[in-house]
Amino acid sequence: MNRTEVLTAPTPAPSLPRAANVPASPELQTEEGGNSGLMAAKAFGIATGLVVCGALATVWGVKTVTGVQNVRFVIQSWIYCH
Repeated sequence: MNRTEVLTAPTPAPSLPRAANVPASPELQTEEGGNSGLMAAKAFGIATGLVVCGALATVWGVKTVTGVQNVRFVIQSWIYCH
């Protein structure tokens, strides 16, 4: 390798097409013709709703089984028991 090869800047790679100019690939479309991003948002919303409902059911179940009326009841019983 000679000195001019070392000092020469590399040639730039050919530019890739911009994302706006690229048509949506068939993989991004669902069978119903909907957008997969919208379907993912719906799935996230449904999953979040199920988690919230499960958490509320768990809290209500524990509250019912332990006989807790409210947070003040728990604090007062803890203070007076100790």
